[in-house]
Amino acid sequence: TALMHWDKGFASPFKADVCFFSQKEQTGLKWGTAQPITVRDPEFGAIRVRAFGSYSFRIEQVPAFAVKMMGSLERLTVAEIEPQLRAAIATA
Repeated sequence: TALMHWDKGFASPFKADVCFFSQKEQTGLKWGTAQPITVRDPEFGAIRVRAFGSYSFRIEQVPAFAVKMMGSLERLTVAEIEPQLRAAIATA
């Protein structure tokens, strides 16, 4: 194909980016509340509660993930997205 582009200096005028998305389930990720949360109970009054656990996720809808999470980033790793997922779980 390089010979076909001799008139363009042997460089193709058409460029393409190829993105790979792992649809493997990411397991064993931990979450927890940074500080105890105060909950009001009618019987016990104000109670300070901490919560923690583990979660897993996988990318099901690749196009939506690419637009909403990656945007114009060149790459996105589990470690980079983990704080956002933890915050969403703790808020819920």
